[in-house]
Amino acid sequence: MKPKRDDFGVPIIEAENIEQLFFAFGYAQAEDHLIPMLLNFREAMGCSAEVLGGEALQIDVKSNIYGMEKIAQQDWEQASKEERKILRSFVEGINSFIRENEYKLPEWSRKPVEDKEILAFLRWSILHFGEATTINKLCIGSNQFAVAPHRTRNGTTIICSAPHLPWKRPYNWYEAHLKGAGFDVWGATFFGIPVITMGHNRDIAWSYTVNPVNIGDIYEERLNLQGDKYLYEESWLDIEEEEVELKVREGGRILTERVKVRRTHHGPIIWEEKGRAFAIKLSLFNAESILRFLLRVAKAQNLIQFKEAFRKPGFHMFNVLYGDRQGNIYYLFNALAPVRSPDYDWSKPVPGWTRETEWKSFHKFEELPQIENPPCGYIQNCNVDPTHITVEPYLKWDDFPPHLVEPAFTGRAKRLLALLEANTSLSLNDAISYAFDVLDMTAEEWKPRLISAYNVLLHEIKEGKEILACAINLLREWDNRDELESKGSYLFGLWTEKFQAIEDKNELNMLLSLKSAAEETLNRFGKLAVRWGDVHIMRRGEIEYPTAGAGFPPTESLHLATGRLENDGKVVAEGGTSYLMLVELGEKVRSWSLLPYGNSEDPESSHFSDQAPLFSRMKLKPAFSEG
Repeated sequence: MKPKRDDFGVPIIEAENIEQLFFAFGYAQAEDHLIPMLLNFREAMGCSAEVLGGEALQIDVKSNIYGMEKIAQQDWEQASKEERKILRSFVEGINSFIRENEYKLPEWSRKPVEDKEILAFLRWSILHFGEATTINKLCIGSNQFAVAPHRTRNGTTIICSAPHLPWKRPYNWYEAHLKGAGFDVWGATFFGIPVITMGHNRDIAWSYTVNPVNIGDIYEERLNLQGDKYLYEESWLDIEEEEVELKVREGGRILTERVKVRRTHHGPIIWEEKGRAFAIKLSLFNAESILRFLLRVAKAQNLIQFKEAFRKPGFHMFNVLYGDRQGNIYYLFNALAPVRSPDYDWSKPVPGWTRETEWKSFHKFEELPQIENPPCGYIQNCNVDPTHITVEPYLKWDDFPPHLVEPAFTGRAKRLLALLEANTSLSLNDAISYAFDVLDMTAEEWKPRLISAYNVLLHEIKEGKEILACAINLLREWDNRDELESKGSYLFGLWTEKFQAIEDKNELNMLLSLKSAAEETLNRFGKLAVRWGDVHIMRRGEIEYPTAGAGFPPTESLHLATGRLENDGKVVAEGGTSYLMLVELGEKVRSWSLLPYGNSEDPESSHFSDQAPLFSRMKLKPAFSEG
């Protein structure tokens, strides 16, 4: 059964039973992105270097450190009959496409996909977000907002989601509509996942952003002289050690690398030095089946059912935003968060040799920060803590369990709060303009400081007075908007990169960095007033598309397209607004959406880049309309 598609290649799959529905979904995904999907599966299973070579070896090592294949096998053994039907049907759809096209596929990709690869990738895809908050203490950005009917022009609920992610594996989004066998859901999911992750059905809509939550810890372990035991409660325990054979492609040969994987009872060891080892423990591996959780969410028809889905979360983190056609809006700071001793600083590695640092239990659903239908009539979250989801502090720090939430308040959230607070009759066009808003919040904060520094120190500048004055005048005239026609975005963005790299961020260095940025801009383009759309681009195949929004990584706007600075001076976007969906829930349900490139990764497909012109012009495409 091959699916129908809309004008943008989005599969619209209608089926009478589960087998047909998910077979067609698997087949459609294979048609549109087989190779990237198979590479996702290989990374999750720890065997990608066999195809990609040595550059992927550390990815395979990480997969084996976490024991992803074993965890996937456990998930399969605990899967329900319905879940097994879905997995088998989805996999059979993929394998059917492989068999039909075997003659033109690379030899490595002809191997049939197995059910457990899907389950491994489900865990693997979420693992990246958990690591970001536990190891790197970094957040991958996203925006979301929901507005209640009493605050919208049409008297409907409006919800908007815009995850900010890299435009590459494993974060690529795939859009689809699944209808039948108890499903009627539209939205997007990562390549290789058989269920819509973020989207809407005919009753509700939902989205996620990364939250500043503490859902994992690093344990410092004391090792004996031989390094084969670690101290725990005055006893020496054996380190679990396993030698893993990994295949690595080198030219036309396949070599074998042997890697030792070591674990304590806290978790896999990710670093060792001078008689110490550091083990990571993530609550992801205490979460229930991610597939089961996603199915509950996709089938929910009201707020009660939606909340029930999160009582046993498959996701161990994320801000959750919800809206429904009854007019409810809801926010949840979702977290499978451990209860910890208050006597330790859990933002740093904690002693692994004492029972006092063991997790006691997990915080219950009722303890998590959440709010339903706040009086203000809107909720937003741009990777902020629960105290900043509205202007009114309905949620307060005293209400949260300790060691659960970390403070966070982004420039994107400050902008969105101001927009929502000022508008008591939000129209659909307003919501779209907010989603594509390109006011540079970094410039809003730092440009006045930069100009003030110039006003104070202009008489002390000995060299480059003229170019510095020209640069300041250009920034004064710029309206801080990163639009295609903007003339100050490039100079300011380049300044932020240079200034960020300096350790001593005093006023003089602010000006010296600006002088350097101005000289570099002038040398490259022969002028300072460079049109942003000429130098900030997205590239798909051989075609370049001018792109609005903040582009230099240190800068931020609600609509983002950040990337790398190439030798020719252009900023090539590689991430940012990775999927955008706007949903109106009322008597009828309507939605609009956008991907940066298209719904297919096949360069021969007409849907490889058919959404890129829309992205360039900041226009949404129709996704769903009821009736």
